[in-house]
Amino acid sequence: MKTWVGGLALLGLAALGQADADLGVTDAEAVLELSGNLDAKIGLIQARTDSPAYRQNLGKASFSQPLSQFMLEPYLNADYATGQVGFHAKGHGLVLSDVEAEFDLLELYGTLSPSFNWAAIAGKKAFNWGRGYAFNPVGFINPVKDPLNPELLQSGRMALALEYTKGLEGPALGAVSLLAVMLPPERTFNRFGEAEATGAAAKGNALLWDTDIDLMGLYRGPGERRLGMALSRNLSTNVEVHGEFGALWAQVETAVASGLVGLRFLNSLNTTVIVEYYRAGSGQDYGYLKLSQPEPFGWVHFTPSLGAIVNLRDGSFSMAAPMSYKPFTNMELIFWPSVFLGPDGSEFGSKPFEQRYDVWLRFYFG
Repeated sequence: MKTWVGGLALLGLAALGQADADLGVTDAEAVLELSGNLDAKIGLIQARTDSPAYRQNLGKASFSQPLSQFMLEPYLNADYATGQVGFHAKGHGLVLSDVEAEFDLLELYGTLSPSFNWAAIAGKKAFNWGRGYAFNPVGFINPVKDPLNPELLQSGRMALALEYTKGLEGPALGAVSLLAVMLPPERTFNRFGEAEATGAAAKGNALLWDTDIDLMGLYRGPGERRLGMALSRNLSTNVEVHGEFGALWAQVETAVASGLVGLRFLNSLNTTVIVEYYRAGSGQDYGYLKLSQPEPFGWVHFTPSLGAIVNLRDGSFSMAAPMSYKPFTNMELIFWPSVFLGPDGSEFGSKPFEQRYDVWLRFYFG
């Protein structure tokens, strides 16, 4: 059950920083940073009333169209560091009404850096494996990404990790890093898990001939063994290519493979173009496109963009055209229209909503 314990943890962290000041702690390295934002969201939604997903969510009740939605989403971040020790927390709240509110801790972990090259991590952390923007076939321990909004913060996972990084100045090898992660059992019974279900993951990275190369693996027993590789290289100052390949071995010896190739391009008009092709292990093929143009026609602080995901097998697709405007410091206005279209029974043609029109009022602090 979700509670407001996470919010209390963040407030406790702020109190800790104040306590240091009250007690006269003068450690120049001690730093407490608090930040976050509040999103007030208003939405109009045209439902697909004959969709099974709609009936599952809203039952057989009849509602006039369009539907509306209003919510508040506070994001709270806290970082406390003193010397070689750090404490980090990210929280997310959702307020739908006076009686419907919840708070999640997206991240809550401590770090120990005994030297410049070594770091230990313990707690709940959102890992980010892979080079893809909308999809990550090698994101074995990543939070589940929303391809319709890849930048949306997601909840991390409990882990113990040890990381080693080393910068080099060789003609070919520029840097290396190694990360080892222990994952608690995913299934628990009355707060207890089976020790044999503890997972282990590792990732190595090397900057070799100006190409970022990642090798990663995950083992959770015979039922889940994964290996993957990711690459990224700048072909020029404005062109980057990337790719990922992942393989899963479950109860059978035959691997289920998935892969991604993509390109990021910045043209002379300062337009960013991202194109990706994703082959899922289930056999589905997806195409992804995003265009972003900051301050077109000299309109300062305004950034429109266009994104689309296409299921190449069934022809269905989703398209969104978010527009961001920052008229004041620490304030942002976002308009986010989106559509979900396709034949009956297709992936996006079966979504519970056909169209959404969302307005976000975002207020920053810190």
